[in-house]
Amino acid sequence: MKPERSSPALSVLGFLFPAYALFAFFVVVPALSALALAFFRTDGLDMREWVGLANFSDLMSDGLFWRSIRNLLVYAVLAVPVQTVGPLIGAKLLYTLRSARAAYWYRTLLVFPVLVPGVVTILVWQELYSSSGPINLVLKTVGLGEFARAWLGDPNTVLPAIVAVGMPFTGGVFLLIYLAGFLSIPTSLVEAARLDGAGSMRLFLSVELPLLRGQIGVIALLSLLGVLQNFDNIQILTNGGPMNASLTPALYLFRSGFEFGQLGYASALGVVLLGLCAAVTLLVRWMGRRNV
Repeated sequence: MKPERSSPALSVLGFLFPAYALFAFFVVVPALSALALAFFRTDGLDMREWVGLANFSDLMSDGLFWRSIRNLLVYAVLAVPVQTVGPLIGAKLLYTLRSARAAYWYRTLLVFPVLVPGVVTILVWQELYSSSGPINLVLKTVGLGEFARAWLGDPNTVLPAIVAVGMPFTGGVFLLIYLAGFLSIPTSLVEAARLDGAGSMRLFLSVELPLLRGQIGVIALLSLLGVLQNFDNIQILTNGGPMNASLTPALYLFRSGFEFGQLGYASALGVVLLGLCAAVTLLVRWMGRRNV
């Protein structure tokens, strides 16, 4: 008598169960715990006092929180466009290369920085921005010493300086997403446009750019979500200074929970930040459907 074979569905679930279990343990459970802690005043150890919506009420009247929101808006306005357009330009330049060998090596060169730990990049830029660093040295050398300053210590330049980390914004995963979009464009459309007399710029604006609308939307969304959740480079470069000029909600959440020991308040801030991320995602999806 032949042994009964298990159904394909059970086999698939058996293979997926370890991944689902790890995901639930390290992602779902902490997220639900943070949601629950938002209604308590707790230091994360022994003290736990039910306060209901008091944490959210305190958050709405917290001037430092609203300062971080204003900083976040400025940061997003500066960062999202360059992080969206920079890789598009890099992908377009790679796409137009006639030599497949050259395209391969340039693609490798532009994606290689992804392998470098982010902390290393941040520390290099921190040195560039120092008062005696290369940027100020070059300015003084070319006779523009009056523009030299402590770039990360000036409230007027700290956010643009943080955004500039990663210049020229042409490499990384976003570049590969755009490049895949370019390569998926039917060659018949490109050839037809060229037969109609379209030049390179006209071809890009009228044919290629409209067909990349999906990739542009995805990258803009990912960039915006990254800005909403970003705190590591700001923490290393400025820790929110000077005078909270670079403080963001994500960094404020980290400091509230791990420096000030207010885990309940930090959890409430995390819930608000989660709501912002969800709202941004739904808004971008709605705008994408309207433009289809």
